[in-house]
Amino acid sequence: MYDLQRERELIEFSSEPADLTQEEEYEFYKKYALRTKEDVLTEIREAQNQKKKIRHKDRSEDFHKRLNALLDTFYEEITSHLLMEPLDNFWGYSFEVRETGITLNLEHLMLTYDFVGKDYPNWWEYSATHTFSRDDGFPILEVKARLLTLEEYGKAYGVEAGSVRQWIRRGKLRSACKFGNEWRVPELTERTGREYLGGHYLWKTDLPDPPSEVPDINDADSLSIFRNLHTGEWTASLECIYKKGMERTIVLDNKEKEKLELYLISHPLVECYNNYIFGVRQKNGSQYEMMKPNERLKNRSISELHEQILRAGETVRSQSTDSQQ
Repeated sequence: MYDLQRERELIEFSSEPADLTQEEEYEFYKKYALRTKEDVLTEIREAQNQKKKIRHKDRSEDFHKRLNALLDTFYEEITSHLLMEPLDNFWGYSFEVRETGITLNLEHLMLTYDFVGKDYPNWWEYSATHTFSRDDGFPILEVKARLLTLEEYGKAYGVEAGSVRQWIRRGKLRSACKFGNEWRVPELTERTGREYLGGHYLWKTDLPDPPSEVPDINDADSLSIFRNLHTGEWTASLECIYKKGMERTIVLDNKEKEKLELYLISHPLVECYNNYIFGVRQKNGSQYEMMKPNERLKNRSISELHEQILRAGETVRSQSTDSQQ
C-alpha cells in the first residue's frame, strides 16, 4: 500500500539542507506555485513555447504537432472548468503530460533544495536550485490522447498490424492499452528504436492475479526490466519505493520477459515511467523539465546505473530503520 510518510522521507532525503526560513519558503510558494486557473493556463502556453524552442531529438515532427494539439484541447478544458482559487497552505495545481494524455492534479507541495540528492552527484543538470515536490495529491481532470487501432498506428509507420502487436510484445510500445483481446495505442506513442530500453513500472495498490514469473510481486511496488550488458541476460528487479518490503533481482529468459512485460503493460493499475513526457508544478516550470543526461552517464552501463539507484534506496531504508530504533 502507498505510504505517505515514506514518500516524504524520500523527498527529504533527495533534497539538500534548507537555505530558506519557513517564512521565506512560504513567500517562495506564493510567488511560484500554480495557485489559480490563470497560473495553469499561462504555464500551458509557456510549455508549448518551450517545446517549440527545444525539440526532443528522439521525437518526430508529427509527435510535436499531436502534442501541441492535445495541449490546446487541455487549455480549452481548463478554461471551461471551475477551479478553487487562490489555493493556500502549500496546495497547488500541476499538470503531467504522458503518452496516454494530460492530467491536472491538485497537490500538497514540499520545497526541495537542489533536487539532485546526496547519493546522486550530477545525476541530472537542473536550471534551478529550489523546486516543488508533492507529498500528497490527486487528479482532478484528464484529457486523454486519442487511441488508435493497431491498423491505424501501423499505417503511420508503414507496417502491418501484426508488426505493431510484435512491438507491444517486445516492450517497445509501453503505453498501449488492452480492452478484452484488443489493443489500442495512444496517438502520442512513438516506437523506441531497435535497441531495447529498460522498462520501469510502479503501482500503489496490490495487483490481483500476480504473474507466475514473479508471484511475490506485491512484496514490492515497482519493477525494472533491463538487459545485463555484460551477460546478455534479461533481469527483473523488484524494488520498494513507497512501501517497506523485500527487494530482489531475478533472471528471465526471453519468453518469461515478454510475458511479464505484457502483464505490466496491460494492467490498468500499473504505471510505466517510460511513458512520462514532462510535467509542470510551478511557474516557469517547463524550464525545469528541460533535462539533459549528464555526460558521465554516456559511458556507464544500465546495470551500473541501476546499482547506484539501489545503493541510494538502501541508504534511505537504513536511515529510516535507524530512526525507528
